[in-house]
Amino acid sequence: KDDYIRYYIQSNEGIKYLQNIEIIEFNMDNIIGYWYNKNEKKVSEYKHLIMLDLECGEVEKLSKGDVFVEEYKKKITDLNERETFQSAMTYEED
Repeated sequence: KDDYIRYYIQSNEGIKYLQNIEIIEFNMDNIIGYWYNKNEKKVSEYKHLIMLDLECGEVEKLSKGDVFVEEYKKKITDLNERETFQSAMTYEED
């Protein structure tokens, strides 16, 4: 139900074995739901994850005013237009 869960390498007493390792698992069903439910606050918070699952036109809407998202859109569009990339992937892989 949460948007993400943090995992650590630790003992059963809760003592961390490694201090510098943390795994964060995001609940993408929840996060993508914010986009389709038009929850502007949550979309703003998670837009860098949401953009990974959107079509190009939707990324265009999301990228307005965000340099990072605009650069992502530019790179992914360029990659998708390359003939060598297109022929290397089947429809299912895409």
